[in-house]
Amino acid sequence: MGVYMDGYAILKIPRELADEMDRWIGTRGYRSRAEIAKEAIRQFLDAMRNAPVVGAEVGVEKAEEVPVG
Repeated sequence: MGVYMDGYAILKIPRELADEMDRWIGTRGYRSRAEIAKEAIRQFLDAMRNAPVVGAEVGVEKAEEVPVG
């Protein structure tokens, strides 16, 4: 499903996002694009796990766990 190297997935992002990430490096404790991306992805996944499922059956209150790995 993706390209992996030494236990890490390789992601491609648009140049303009990478450029914006570069402007944040050195601020708020960020030392690399990877740190920014990991934090953003974790926040997204936490929000998705706790979000109601649109169009879900009555009684389903949040998204199902999606297995990782």
